Amino acid sequence: MVVGRNIDPNKPMIALTFDDGPSHGLTDRVIAALDKVGGKGTFFMVGSRIAGANEQTVKMMYANGHELGNHTYSHVAITKQSEAQRAQAMAATNNRIRALTGVKPQRFSDHRTVLSTRRLRQLWQHRECQVCFGRWIP
Repeated sequence: MVVGRNIDPNKPMIALTFDDGPSHGLTDRVIAALDKVGGKGTFFMVGSRIAGANEQTVKMMYANGHELGNHTYSHVAITKQSEAQRAQAMAATNNRIRALTGVKPQRFSDHRTVLSTRRLRQLWQHRECQVCFGRWIP
């Protein structure tokens, strides 16, 4: 969820996404660079990395108006997990983000996964995400 951002679809735009964080220090520099030019990004985060100093980084991302997304809990391709493992991992990441920001991520990204129509439907039915990124096969 992004608060306070107005997007004019008639103007040129680009979507910037960042995966595999947060990484205190590195992610902080990316945020500072985006803020310097008035840019915003979507940060897809690995749940197991949301701890310690990275918690402040997540809070800063949200406070500065960047979008927060789920990038699995342990960076394992979801096709290598059972349905129960996948649901637990996605919920754990969402819960960590929500505990720090008060919002549940609405985007999910697992670029190492080829998502079938069946898998996309499962993700949607469980309301785990609004938009899922990955390679798609019909």
